Amino acid sequence: RKPFLLLSSPVMVITFAMLWFSPFEPTSWSANIFFAFIFIVNSLATATYLAPYISLVPEIVTDKKQRINLGAIMGLW
Repeated sequence: RKPFLLLSSPVMVITFAMLWFSPFEPTSWSANIFFAFIFIVNSLATATYLAPYISLVPEIVTDKKQRINLGAIMGLW
């Protein structure tokens, strides 16, 4: 799980920044294609990060009540 977290987090950060700073003219088709491609890569990186992050809860805490509390804290964070 750690490799997924470590590899997807920089991709997620870089592609999120790239969503806001396009190298193309805002009204061109190439800007739309660029945005769509970067959005898809960012969504995949986010999913690749969140799945292992959420699945860490049972490994960290074994008690049901503590697991619920940790899940709530992770959701708020």
